[in-house]
Amino acid sequence: VGSGLTLPLIFGHIVRGDAMGQTSKRLAVMSSAYAVGFICGPPLVTFVGAGLSTTDLLLAGAVPFAAIGLVLIAIRPGGFPHRSTQSVKTAWADLVPLLLAKCNYGYMMALIAARASTHWPTLGAPGLLLVLAVIFVAGQAAGVPLTRKLGLHRITPGLYVGVAAGSLGCALGGAPIAIFAIAGVHSLLLFVGYLRLADQPDEARRFALLNLLTDPGMLLGAVMAIALETGALGLVILAAASAVAHFKLPTTVAKPLPEAT
Repeated sequence: VGSGLTLPLIFGHIVRGDAMGQTSKRLAVMSSAYAVGFICGPPLVTFVGAGLSTTDLLLAGAVPFAAIGLVLIAIRPGGFPHRSTQSVKTAWADLVPLLLAKCNYGYMMALIAARASTHWPTLGAPGLLLVLAVIFVAGQAAGVPLTRKLGLHRITPGLYVGVAAGSLGCALGGAPIAIFAIAGVHSLLLFVGYLRLADQPDEARRFALLNLLTDPGMLLGAVMAIALETGALGLVILAAASAVAHFKLPTTVAKPLPEAT
């Protein structure tokens, strides 16, 4: 609850802030922290919370998040704007990159959990997660110049192809190497998804809604990873459908952000 309350507000404040000059740079920092938290959170909880009960762990996470969320609500600049009227096609165009990114993430994490000892015996799961966290941060940093140079409409279908190629590589026995490419693609796709939302006049609300709708993608990706070859085919089909939808859906979703009052 605390996380769900806080993250959309943080997203809204980052989009409307002026630090570092560019929204894309601020989003890269946020997405890096978000992605690293997803990767490092489970082993960190295992290490730190070894002597704590489940209730204590939940309270340790929920209470600070809820407090931060209440502070952000109190200091929001002029209130976030009311809901805008966006077409269903535009909403779907916003949803697809995030959904595929989270499917890709679920596939990757389930694969690591199942094959860490056989595919990456030297690194082990903790070492591999640390390397992937570094790749995630590098992917966010690369996303800023790439999206500026190529534009979202060009880079997005390429990332869909990357999802398909990475899952196929794992299915064909190349998981020890393909996992690193999958991590990079996930990082860039997450950045693209959040950058699309940053151009919406009701960005905080849409962030909350689309996170809610796309989070089940992590479970779907994990299920795909259980049956490696069949699951990879499912991820390829999903990526191909996303690429087709990309060219059928609106290429421009941005609207001018209203000035804070």
